[in-house]
Amino acid sequence: MDKSTPFGHHWLKGLLLLLPALLLQSCGNQVGVLKGVSPVQPIPVVATTPQDPLTPVSVVLSGSGKCSAIKIDWGDTHNDTDTSVDLGSNPVFTHIYTGWGGGKTVTVEGTVDCVGKVNTRFVMEPSVFQLGFNMVPKPTNKVCNTVPTNFPFLEKHNLVHITTSPATSFPKGINFGCPLDSCIYDADGKPGSVADSSFPFPGLREFSLVLRVASQVVQGGKNISFVTTDAGVLEVCTNDSDQSDNGGGYRIDIRVDQLGP
Repeated sequence: MDKSTPFGHHWLKGLLLLLPALLLQSCGNQVGVLKGVSPVQPIPVVATTPQDPLTPVSVVLSGSGKCSAIKIDWGDTHNDTDTSVDLGSNPVFTHIYTGWGGGKTVTVEGTVDCVGKVNTRFVMEPSVFQLGFNMVPKPTNKVCNTVPTNFPFLEKHNLVHITTSPATSFPKGINFGCPLDSCIYDADGKPGSVADSSFPFPGLREFSLVLRVASQVVQGGKNISFVTTDAGVLEVCTNDSDQSDNGGGYRIDIRVDQLGP
C-alpha cells in the first residue's frame, strides 16, 4: 500500500468503475434543443367580427431531440404548454387570433429538459383599421369618444401606429370655431402651442388629436406611434375645451402590432 495516502489507489479504481454508470445515466436524460419557429403559409385573415370564420394560424418548430415540456406565447396574452415534444418531427401548433390584425409575435421556450428560446413575427390582414372621426356642431359633443364596439381592446405592450388624413371639406381637418375660420387644424393641432389648464389636456398641443387607453394619455398627430402601458379600449380625443362649435374631421388609420414578451 502507498503510505502517502490512507487508502492507496483503491479510491481511484472505485471512481473509474463508477464513471461508466454516470455516463449511462446522463445519456438517458436527453435534452431537446429548440432552433427555430416559423409560420405555415398562407397566413389566414384575422377574425375581426363574430361573423368572420375562425381560421387558425399554424407554426412549425425545428430543432433536435425531445423536450419534456415547452411554453408557447402567442403574443396576444394567450399561452399554451405541451409535453413530450419531438423536435425532430417538426411539430406544428395552431392558434386562433381574433380582434386586431397587424403584427403578431410567437415565442417558444423550452421549460423542462429543453434548451432554447425562439420567436417569429408575421402580419395578419387586415393590418390597418380605418376609423372615420367627424365633428358635427352640437352641444353634446364629448372631448373623448370611444372607438366603435367592433374595435377590440388594446393589451399592454402593443405598438400602436396612428396616421390621419382630412376626411371633410375642411382641408386641414377640423374647424374649431374661431372667428373668420382662423382655427382650422389637422391632427397635429396648433403648431408650437402648449395647452394651459383651460384645455382638457394641459401640456399637450392646443386643438390636437389626443389618444387615451385607460390611464395612458398620448399626444396624437398625423403620424405617431406609441407602446401601450395600460390595457383598455382606445379613445379618440380633441384637445379643445368647447366641442360644441367644431366641424370637420379626419380619417384615422390604426395599426396594432403585438410585440410579445
